[in-house]
Amino acid sequence: MAPSVPSAGVNWRYGIVALVVTAAVVGVVLWGTFGRPPPASSGTPCGLECGGGGYLAIGTPSAQGGPGNYSFVMSISPSSGLTWGQARFSIVSPMGKNLSPTSSWTIVIFSASVTPVAVFGFQTQTWEVGSKVLATAGQMLHLETGASDLTGEGDTLVVHLMPSATSPANGTVNVVLP
Repeated sequence: MAPSVPSAGVNWRYGIVALVVTAAVVGVVLWGTFGRPPPASSGTPCGLECGGGGYLAIGTPSAQGGPGNYSFVMSISPSSGLTWGQARFSIVSPMGKNLSPTSSWTIVIFSASVTPVAVFGFQTQTWEVGSKVLATAGQMLHLETGASDLTGEGDTLVVHLMPSATSPANGTVNVVLP
């Protein structure tokens, strides 16, 4: 009688099952990350699917400061090639009306080392400095509103992206302020 040899058929079946399960898990993670936007008023990070053609994601705003020095701080996740000069900003009320900014309203972009690298003025709708600075992961976006307390009003920061020679970014990204 010939010695019995273990069947190799069992091992390849486990491999196929593991491959199918892994593919399903990866598919669910990718769909959950990129396949569906969060509810419009959630205030959660908008993700790359929320606007701007997938060129900029903005994290949940955190209210900072107090009387005379109100601000909101947000993390960003840009795609490559996007410069801050491609962005313009507005703040819209829950009723859809643009708010009238004061001279103290600015966007300040801070580097990962907490150095200001770009400043945008709401009233002039221009970059005072840093229009050619690349948007990079690790930078923080500060919406500074001075004496204007926008906390709890349900207003939305709207980032308008425009194409340039370095990036075809186009569209808007909306972030509800807490």
